[in-house]
Amino acid sequence: MLVDPGEARVERFRPPAADAPSARERERLRARLEGAVGRWRWATELGLRIAGLEAPSRANAGGAICWRAEAAPLALMLEAEPAAALVCLNVGAELPEAPQTRLSEVDAAVLDLWARRALTAVGAALDGALTGEVRRLAAGEAAHGDQPLIAATLAWAGERLAGSLLAGAALAQRQSEPGVALGARPEALLDAPVRLGARIDGPELPLAELLTLSEGDVVLLGRKTAIEVALAAADVTVATGRPGAQGGRMAVRLSWTCDALQRAGEMTEAGGEMTDGG
Repeated sequence: MLVDPGEARVERFRPPAADAPSARERERLRARLEGAVGRWRWATELGLRIAGLEAPSRANAGGAICWRAEAAPLALMLEAEPAAALVCLNVGAELPEAPQTRLSEVDAAVLDLWARRALTAVGAALDGALTGEVRRLAAGEAAHGDQPLIAATLAWAGERLAGSLLAGAALAQRQSEPGVALGARPEALLDAPVRLGARIDGPELPLAELLTLSEGDVVLLGRKTAIEVALAAADVTVATGRPGAQGGRMAVRLSWTCDALQRAGEMTEAGGEMTDGG
């Protein structure tokens, strides 16, 4: 046996959640978020970066400082220490090894301005210009209501946790490249190889006679002038014609093509001189 019954395990199939972005959508979302975070002011100085993506969940501000964009499903959470470091950089102060994490209202106002610019950059990277208010949330307030959010973990100064960048799962699903219908671009299939089969129809034979055929027997297909070859692709007849030869190879001179080929302007004609096969 290919599988040892002792190692086999049966589990109930669980389809992915309807609001869960695909792997490709998550990959493109992460790439765009990384580009946006890289453009944040002081991102380089603090070593801010995207460390990973988490599954959709309902998030709240918890113990972090959180801002929410009212016009789009975007939110930003910052831990106290990197938030304090950002205040120092924004006011032109030197960055201490252990920033004071207790922030005043003036410090919070400085962070509010920085957070708005940061979320505006994210909105531009994901869905165009971000309009509307960016508001700092109260402790424990939901980051974006009951909407499921993708959490992009932010790291700073190496592997230290800086916070999270939250984007609505529906917004993440819009990051895949728009598909192009084949009907809009039929030329996309023109280089695809298609195997053709040639079929010569002949008379019907009784089954008893068919069973007596052996090597060397001759089966009459009909009059030479009436022989017609059908060209088929995937068992669908696309053209018919007369068999012959050209350049030392078997060939078919077409006498009819199906309507689909005619509409596509793919009328095929045999070029050069062809002799009827004998």
